[in-house]
Amino acid sequence: MTTISPKPTGVVIGGQIGCDYQFASNFVIGVEGAASGSTMRNTRNAVLPLGNPDIALVKATTDFLPSLTARVGYAFDTVLLYARGGAALAGDKYEFSGTFTGLPYDFKGNDNRYGWVVGGGVDWAFDPHWSVNFEYDYYGFGHGNVTMFDGINGFSGVADVRQSVQVAKVGFNFHLWGPGW
Repeated sequence: MTTISPKPTGVVIGGQIGCDYQFASNFVIGVEGAASGSTMRNTRNAVLPLGNPDIALVKATTDFLPSLTARVGYAFDTVLLYARGGAALAGDKYEFSGTFTGLPYDFKGNDNRYGWVVGGGVDWAFDPHWSVNFEYDYYGFGHGNVTMFDGINGFSGVADVRQSVQVAKVGFNFHLWGPGW
């Protein structure tokens, strides 16, 4: 068995919509839906098992990363410190290509992986309607099987994929109903 960890990296760009409620005690609760496109990708070489000297090229790509989360925090005047957690999805593509005993192959597979996200950040309201935030999120998708199909030879197989994603992001927010969270 061969284990490969391509660890894709790249840029995540997207948007979110949400609603927060600030209590008189400055405690804040909210909900947020986010959708992001991604350029996360990487390639690695892997030596094939069975003593064969052939090498496979492994490509992994994450194209989108949406989430639905709850948020809790505490507001200090114009600064909000918060934590968030909820459900997440990753749209992934995988490709294994190369030759085996001189015969070419090109296995490809797509997968929508369901998982969870936890994170936290700080949001600063620099205007009654605008704020800027910095946030760190950890996405966990566990491991699961991805069906792979070889378009050259017509073979199919299953790959066991384990995935987690770490995202540091900066965002700008527009507050529809005036000051406060």
